[in-house]
Amino acid sequence: MKSIVHLATVNFAGLPSLLAETERHLGYHSQLITRHTLPNFPGEDIPLSLPLIDDPIAKAGKKLFPWMTVRVDNLRRESGERLWKPATPVHKLFFSLRDRLWEKLLSSSTALDIVRNADIIFLDGGEGFLRSGKILQSLDLSGKKLAAVYYGVDLRWVGLMPYIKKIADKIYGFEFDHIYYCNGLEHLPFPFDASRFRMKEKFWSGNGLLRVGHSPTHRATKGTKRILSALREAEKVYPIEIVLIEGVPYKEAIEQKSTCDIFIDQLGELGYGISALEAISMGIPTLVELKPDYERLLGEHPFITINERNIVDRIAEFFDHPEMIPHIAENGRRWVESYHNPVSVVRRMLEGLGEWREK
Repeated sequence: MKSIVHLATVNFAGLPSLLAETERHLGYHSQLITRHTLPNFPGEDIPLSLPLIDDPIAKAGKKLFPWMTVRVDNLRRESGERLWKPATPVHKLFFSLRDRLWEKLLSSSTALDIVRNADIIFLDGGEGFLRSGKILQSLDLSGKKLAAVYYGVDLRWVGLMPYIKKIADKIYGFEFDHIYYCNGLEHLPFPFDASRFRMKEKFWSGNGLLRVGHSPTHRATKGTKRILSALREAEKVYPIEIVLIEGVPYKEAIEQKSTCDIFIDQLGELGYGISALEAISMGIPTLVELKPDYERLLGEHPFITINERNIVDRIAEFFDHPEMIPHIAENGRRWVESYHNPVSVVRRMLEGLGEWREK
């Protein structure tokens, strides 16, 4: 039985743990190691709980040096491969000191033995144990397969760690614009388990208020200000109710989302996110801005495309043709189950490493 280890900063949106779970289902021995645990997305096998990620000291540092935090917005960056390097002497000092501390804390960790003994190593977020890559590069990787896997801002704004291309057999990216920031990167759809979400049984028929949902984790990444402005204009013409889902625990956010009739994911240059897939899986027609190059890659898809200028017009279409909602819902659910199927994603990842085998 081949052994797989995922090494991640956090269990981002539950995706690393979903990959590991899917690999176990397929007959591989797979484990997830994280450096930090997210309250909404636990699920790692080995939580290292390392300091200076999201603890009080780190939070204080971000307030004192706000320019040290990763930029969060809904824009692509300039095309071209760029290796990570400290932006300022303060950055350099911080990561140097943190690496020294972590190296001492990890010296006796069982996580190192798990990585040493693994046949396949996935660096979820494209980073080893340390920012410098020292521990990972000191291990004997001969006979092992290693891939870096990027989820979002880790590549878009942080960049490639200088050592990644030297040791990685493959580099994968789950967001479309990643192809512009790393030569040789292979884009894959997010793995997503639609079976976790119950499909709506009743759809809005044109009577009563149309509940329009929007769920920003970070308003800047979703274009929330512009979306709310457009929805307030729509309120003047159509009987809609704005359902803003924000600042609540994940379970509550899903419950609120399930009550919506349609859902607006985001405006911007990055395309749809996990929140959109949750809505579609529940049979909720989902509106999102998609750039032409991304639409060409997707081919046929279930999203209702929008931009800042036509949101009101798109909402009007539901009042003119409420009968289209069940068809959009059923088509969307089937698409997510097919295109974002976790088994299909894992298969492509392992095939790229020459390690796929039928169960």
